[in-house]
Amino acid sequence: MSQPGHPSEINPIAFERALHELAVTQWMITTHQPLKAVENPAFRRMIVSSSKNSKPMSKHQIKQHVLNLESCMREASIKSMEGKSVSLTLDHWTSVANQNYTGITAHFIDDHWNLISTSLGIFLHEGGATGAELEKSFLETI
Repeated sequence: MSQPGHPSEINPIAFERALHELAVTQWMITTHQPLKAVENPAFRRMIVSSSKNSKPMSKHQIKQHVLNLESCMREASIKSMEGKSVSLTLDHWTSVANQNYTGITAHFIDDHWNLISTSLGIFLHEGGATGAELEKSFLETI
């Protein structure tokens, strides 16, 4: 008897669908598509015609996939910094929609003496922009 999670227990249709969803999400990210692109009728027809098991995703599903990928990438970045001295830089700005954002980047030297800079994310900032308020927001974010 095979154990749960063993390759013989994987549903091939569900596996194909998961690969398809990952491919669509990666395409959306790497080509800078807006989330609503998956709801375009021509895009949906293309997806359905590509495989009988393919099901078009909604913009809400794509958003959830992007957030899950971002979380996994942030965790991997943080793990790669373990045991290293890290310097953080922050960038704070206001969008044309008058929303405040803070970008956080970590910098460290890896085991091969390469400077690594990795984004830890861009976060909506609510509140003032004084040093004390930005510090409080930063500490709450990390």
